[in-house]
Amino acid sequence: MAYSVRDVVALRTFVYLRSRDVPLQRIRKAVASLRKPGEAGHLSEYPLVAVGRDVAWRISNGEAVDLTNSPGQAVLARMVDIVAPFVNMRSQSVVDLRRPSRGISGDTRGSWRIPGPGGIRVPYDLVASLLDDGLVPAAITDIYPSVSVEAVYDAAEFAQYVESFDRLRAVA
Repeated sequence: MAYSVRDVVALRTFVYLRSRDVPLQRIRKAVASLRKPGEAGHLSEYPLVAVGRDVAWRISNGEAVDLTNSPGQAVLARMVDIVAPFVNMRSQSVVDLRRPSRGISGDTRGSWRIPGPGGIRVPYDLVASLLDDGLVPAAITDIYPSVSVEAVYDAAEFAQYVESFDRLRAVA
């Protein structure tokens, strides 16, 4: 079973928080605090940031809510975007989801979105799946004129990168 982009963002949230020395117990408490007031969305929908050893839910650029120390309390926090690159606890560099590879970007006009080729709102995995289904790059550029042939190959390359983590998980 492959991870969806939402799953990758949720997993990156945990890796990001752990790389900032947030204890696992506090991460669990933060997730439980989200569920108490009735938040039922996918974890990727809640930008969580580390505030020291605590976890805050980033509601907007200037507003965050403490989820661990004093759940529900507004906090001032330096808001760090979990889609930005960082080094995990194993000293491995985690790719920047705003620009994960050549020709692929996930950040346009300041709001994050699923990475896609050529700066358009077509997800990389959709373009890659069209190529996998046998469409030639020229046919894909006919469907999406803003996507170049090179961007089609960039999307396929990034899809293979993401899928490599699923293969690593299956081996472990």
